[in-house]
Amino acid sequence: MRRSLAFLLVLHCAAAGALYSACPNAAFIYPCKCTLTVIGFRVLCAGVSDSAILRTPFLYLSQYKLHTLALKNANLTVGSDFFSGLDVGAIKVEDCTFRVTGGDLKLGRKLLSTGSRPTFMNLEDKLEVLYVRHTQLDLGDTNLGPMKKLTDFRINRSHIRLLRKSWFDGLGHLRSFVMDSSIVESVEECALSGLSNIKVLAWKTGGLQHLKRSYFPPTAFALTYLDLSDNKLSSLPDDIFNDMPVLETVLLSRNVFHVLLRQPWIPVLSHLTLVHLDGNPLVCNSTCQWIIEDLANKVTGTCTAPPELAGRPLNAIERMQ
Repeated sequence: MRRSLAFLLVLHCAAAGALYSACPNAAFIYPCKCTLTVIGFRVLCAGVSDSAILRTPFLYLSQYKLHTLALKNANLTVGSDFFSGLDVGAIKVEDCTFRVTGGDLKLGRKLLSTGSRPTFMNLEDKLEVLYVRHTQLDLGDTNLGPMKKLTDFRINRSHIRLLRKSWFDGLGHLRSFVMDSSIVESVEECALSGLSNIKVLAWKTGGLQHLKRSYFPPTAFALTYLDLSDNKLSSLPDDIFNDMPVLETVLLSRNVFHVLLRQPWIPVLSHLTLVHLDGNPLVCNSTCQWIIEDLANKVTGTCTAPPELAGRPLNAIERMQ
């Protein structure tokens, strides 16, 4: 017992002595690697098949203020306290299988036995960026709501079986959520409704065929940029842009819109500055006249029909009629 305690003390002191000045001994944090850059300590942990392997490296690293922690080529099933003790501003998960388990977790005197759990516990005032790429992602009962500093969440080329509402409930500090080239098998009702202060929201190249207004915050009062490009959308719900009072940019490029009706756009026409419709098979007949009248010099896109207008830019139709 004494030998174990002494060993832990040595670990603690070794790390504390190197605080902010140099990376720890490589042997102490294996299989992780540390690099000191001009922006701070960057740590990469690769080829991990069991989260328990990272306990000792994370013990050393808990004495460091890390700029970035990257997990790569790993198969990890983690509990709520996986990152507990670390001080890190950005977490990157790449080429991984990353699952969060359920079960009870004792936090001091509190017992979380049901409902959502803060997987990134003790990072509530530290973590600013979460980036997931080429990963099978299942956050389980995670709730990111307590993450007061998290402003940027990106998911790229990943697979999610179920996009859950509980992940985002209360995540009022997030400013940018970008999901790109990712497969989402199912989406819970009101999935992103907790992003009350979101400014940039992109859900692109995801095979989306249908949208619901309920996917988004009930009142998206800060949303200025919405990117739904490279999906399979052919129509928009009448209420899709309701309660988006500062929306300026809407990207719908490379979907399958033949016609865009005016009704969904009425709430945002007065403040839109850019609408991208490039790559859609647009039929330029009387149904698109409103686009010319209401979005002149704000819209990009090209007609594919009728034949006499095929290849003409939308913003050039007016002078041909």
